[in-house]
Amino acid sequence: MRSHRRCFRSRVILGRLLLLAPIAPALLWNLPILAQGTVRFSTFGPGVNAPITYAGDNTLADCRFVAQLYGAPTGSIPKPLGTPVPFLCDSTRGYILDGGVVEVPGVAPGMPAIIAVFAWSIQSGPTYGEAIENCGATGVSRPIVVITGGGNGTAALLTGLQGFEMYVPIGSCPEPGVATLGCMGATLLAFRSRHHFKHRRGCASRHAATRDGRCHR
Repeated sequence: MRSHRRCFRSRVILGRLLLLAPIAPALLWNLPILAQGTVRFSTFGPGVNAPITYAGDNTLADCRFVAQLYGAPTGSIPKPLGTPVPFLCDSTRGYILDGGVVEVPGVAPGMPAIIAVFAWSIQSGPTYGEAIENCGATGVSRPIVVITGGGNGTAALLTGLQGFEMYVPIGSCPEPGVATLGCMGATLLAFRSRHHFKHRRGCASRHAATRDGRCHR
């Protein structure tokens, strides 16, 4: 008797699964947990005007430099998103106008994410960490909180992003891990203030920056 009931229940469950099979892909496609929040990597546009300079003399970054978005759920340490995007050497130097749409892992569409822009001399390394190790020009924006787009909506703009300057390190180069962690969240603000002061006092006051964004030794 029990075996008969188990068999009957198994057939009922199997029948229901077969009924759901044709619409299963559509159900899975619309699960919000599978979607990632998105932002548009552009430092100029509606609500965004964030020029990036280097060498402490208000010179706009050109094609010798690249920038990359870092992001994460609020309360987490931002990580690299997408790929580095080079600045142009024409009249739009100093800005990233079309870095594309970038997904923020772990953030559902319509939810907040912490976003920052990292920039460095491409001649000093293909990544921000390597540029730090090689004493190249580097800089980080103040982090902003963005309500991400995605899903059925458009990618969010980097509204509120502020411009920043890149500097070369003075003395011994910091470890990339320490520098990256120090630039996150509230710690970023304090770190960047000290970083800014040291570089301005060192490179900018001595006018020691070269065209590749390095200091003379």
